[in-house]
Amino acid sequence: MAIVGSCGFNSQQANGPEGEIPGGIFSYSAENRRTGVASLRLNPASGQQGFLDTTSLNGFGNYLHWGFYIASMPTVARVIAGDSLAAGTTNIILNLDQTLSLRNSTTVIGTTPPLYTNQWYFIGLKNIGSATGVLMQLDGVDVISGTYPASGFSFIGCNLTEASDIDIYIDDVIVDDAGFLSTAKVGYLRPVSDVSNTGWTGGAGGTTNLWQGLDLRPPGGVDSATETDLINIKCADSSGTADYTVQMATYESIGLADSDTIIGVQIAISHGEDIATGIKSGTFESVSNPVIASTGFNFGNNIGAHDVDTVGVGFWTKARSSFVAGPALTLTDGPQVKFIKTDVTTRAGCIDYCAMNVVYIPITDPTKRPAYVNSMTTVLAH
Repeated sequence: MAIVGSCGFNSQQANGPEGEIPGGIFSYSAENRRTGVASLRLNPASGQQGFLDTTSLNGFGNYLHWGFYIASMPTVARVIAGDSLAAGTTNIILNLDQTLSLRNSTTVIGTTPPLYTNQWYFIGLKNIGSATGVLMQLDGVDVISGTYPASGFSFIGCNLTEASDIDIYIDDVIVDDAGFLSTAKVGYLRPVSDVSNTGWTGGAGGTTNLWQGLDLRPPGGVDSATETDLINIKCADSSGTADYTVQMATYESIGLADSDTIIGVQIAISHGEDIATGIKSGTFESVSNPVIASTGFNFGNNIGAHDVDTVGVGFWTKARSSFVAGPALTLTDGPQVKFIKTDVTTRAGCIDYCAMNVVYIPITDPTKRPAYVNSMTTVLAH
């Protein structure tokens, strides 16, 4: 198996470093989450949309997984995943009896057992056109088999506009190119301390505790260009070798245990530039636990000064490292991420966010069964 996309909504930044592209009526929730620090709440009113586009996560044409939580049922059935109702396309509808039906347009392929409200589930979907066999899992249990429609989908949530309010949450979106991932999660490591520094400062010029400028993104409505030490770090060094290394939290601190299965890890950052004059280039990498190869980027993608950061508006841009599958990790320690400003200009490049996403499958407690049903029967195509 190989992860080709993951998002835990921890940056809480639309079109941000984790790759999420929400639309319609949405918000981030720190109060109700499956893993990490936030989930994505979708609560469109009657006739409104609220959705996540998984295109940048490679959700179309792969095994697509996500945490799903029903806070409030609609008064009419609503599609909770799917691009449209066109013939030959796939969607999942939340029925009034609290079941989910996988459909080809409006033709039901199969239906799950009822779900409870106010409880997290983990949906796995073989989102591959014309696939056969097991098509859908709930909490790692096969629930629907048959033949998949000719076309999958990219949108999770309410992309259609049925006449009812609805309130749902999603979290831990994981895309794999080879198979189902049972009850996987997206863990989230944050910066905790400085390791070493040559040529970098805080946004306001500070020289200690630079890690704080990478911990989460600027709060909504804050003008990032004002640059405080708690908003970003920056470097105007012209040596071409100025580097800063940050210590990330331990894997143990987010609950990982030796018995858990580590699927893989990936670095996600957000970066910008003070002014669009000349190319300001940089790299980032993990130098230990595990080693992740250097990824190059141009600060701000050469499009101008970072600006007001509300929901991704402005010129903070994103970059992600390669995804390292199945690494051997020391759980009592964390990775160290290094940034290098590689150009020889005196223009400043800035970083305002750094995190390590960890995709893993926690050990299953054999004394606990899925809360929605004690004995599940696979629902075959009909």
